[in-house]
Amino acid sequence: MITLTDLADYMGLSESYTSRLFNKEVGMNMSSYINEIRVEKAKELLTHSDEKIYSIAEKIGYASTTAFHVAFKKKTGMTPAEYRNQNYR
Repeated sequence: MITLTDLADYMGLSESYTSRLFNKEVGMNMSSYINEIRVEKAKELLTHSDEKIYSIAEKIGYASTTAFHVAFKKKTGMTPAEYRNQNYR
């Protein structure tokens, strides 16, 4: 997974300046942006596959299923299982 430090090193800038630039350009901090992308990918996988939820969590970069559940529910208002039950195709 890419980190703010990785991005700052790649660009040859300080972490704090990179963080400010990222926030200015994207409108959110880097970790929030990454979590948003992860949840969007999870929604896609939950909708179009019957892959186990723990496997999806691992695939999109969450070290624990609990962290995935918390992030997903915070973003969508429902658990991954509830989302799948409403949207599975």
